[in-house]
Amino acid sequence: MGISASGLEVEVKLRLSTREEAINRLEGLPAAREGERHLEDNDIYDTPDGTLRRAEKMLRVRVAAGDVLVTFKEKVHSDLHAKVRREVQTAVGSAEAMREILSMLGLVRVYRYQKYRTYYGWNDPVSGERLAIALDDTPIGTFLELEGPKQSIDRAARQMGCTEGDYILDDYRTLHLAWLAQRGLPPRDLVFAAETGA
Repeated sequence: MGISASGLEVEVKLRLSTREEAINRLEGLPAAREGERHLEDNDIYDTPDGTLRRAEKMLRVRVAAGDVLVTFKEKVHSDLHAKVRREVQTAVGSAEAMREILSMLGLVRVYRYQKYRTYYGWNDPVSGERLAIALDDTPIGTFLELEGPKQSIDRAARQMGCTEGDYILDDYRTLHLAWLAQRGLPPRDLVFAAETGA
């Protein structure tokens, strides 16, 4: 979504084996690159006892490409095979001030995740709708995130050689916690190692 917006978000993720594979599929769509690859650093806030997560809601402070965005999302139950959430998002001037405000309200940072993101766009030739696509490089792998009308998501996915069976509806926190559990590792933040960068 934009710097200041609210509405309904419909999206799916696709896991790719490598960044090169993801780029090849995007070029074959073809999707147009929109902007440069950039680091996104995200902090998730909740009450100390996890009230928001239990209610399938999320409050996030994101620092990316010089912008600071505060986003609230809540799950919307739907028959669509997609992640559907109501979203309100706005830009703020200072991440530090926003974090302090949330702390003063009794909220705590419960999770941090990073990704290198590159935005792409695709115009659905059938509906004319614009599909937003993000290529995400994360510490647990490469993903494409498709956001827009469900029919356009399905058409783009099929054109890239994917089916609904390939759709991932979990957020990065859930995916990361499952990744850690499979390896017998304790919960932790999803961040790049400082010594290696990305």
